[in-house]
Amino acid sequence: MKLNKLQITLIIVLLISGLSGGEYADSFLRTGVSARSIALGNSIGILDTTETGFLSNPAGLAYQNKIRLGFMYTSQFGLADYNYFGLSFPLFRQPRTSLTLSWIRFQVDDIFYRPDIIKEIPDQLKRRDSVIQFSNKPFQTFQDQEEAIFISLARLVNKSISFGWKYASFDLRLPIGLNFKILRKELAANKGMGLGMDLGTGVKINANYFWGIYNLGDIFIGLNFRDFFGTTIYWNSKKQDNISPSTAISMAFVQPVKFYKSSLGICTEFDSRYSTFHYGVEFSLLQKIAFRAGINDKNLAMGVGLKFPFLRKLIRLDYSFKNHDLGAVHRIGGGLVW
Repeated sequence: MKLNKLQITLIIVLLISGLSGGEYADSFLRTGVSARSIALGNSIGILDTTETGFLSNPAGLAYQNKIRLGFMYTSQFGLADYNYFGLSFPLFRQPRTSLTLSWIRFQVDDIFYRPDIIKEIPDQLKRRDSVIQFSNKPFQTFQDQEEAIFISLARLVNKSISFGWKYASFDLRLPIGLNFKILRKELAANKGMGLGMDLGTGVKINANYFWGIYNLGDIFIGLNFRDFFGTTIYWNSKKQDNISPSTAISMAFVQPVKFYKSSLGICTEFDSRYSTFHYGVEFSLLQKIAFRAGINDKNLAMGVGLKFPFLRKLIRLDYSFKNHDLGAVHRIGGGLVW
């Protein structure tokens, strides 16, 4: 069944808008801001150690040791604009600590007001005249706008673990990240705002220490406690939307490949709010070109990534494609590292 633009607009507002979502009032954040993450089926979790890691798991930001700028733009089904901009920079070298500032905006314009003439005009003849009158003049429109500002702190703790004199010690990396977030929503004349916090942690271990196989890669395990105190959106209409705490558990394995300085990564994530699993795979060639694929909500996603130097800076460009019942979604994102 083919949907027209009006039907798609109404579906987007109902799915994304917190006025009809209650505890799903932050659903626009689950769309993601990283084209790489989308291409991996939103399964990236703790594996995202770039400036966009604040959404999947803020602990991934602990690996930052350079200044990074990030951006992303997409047009959801040609009707809704979704934008992101972020800045991440190191605060201390020992222990490694970083600060990340991020801004996200989701917006749907030109949504028509449509009066309920059946309820407001009981008389059938007057109702008919009203329909004729409405058809001769344009409907008024309103806007759905949702924004989020994130302030993220992350620290990387290195520990050396020993199991006794018969066994070699191994290094354990324990990243910890914390999000402070401000949510602002506006739907027609209704305005709402709320504050929330996310807590992320994880561990990175070299698999060689466990299985004793030379040149094995790294294992990543992450936990992201979203809204761990609960988050409340307060509206000027006196309504409140309560967002319940949820947990995302992620696991990944990255194996270096001698072939042209390549690597193969496999990742998965479980989201407790929706009780869903996500899966993704990434092959990186020469540490410059990446090919990605993933599955999210039974929908296939794919993408590519490119890294190249420019004016002594590192440029990163990412593209993703995701199939959806409402239409294909293309995303372009990237960043600058110096």
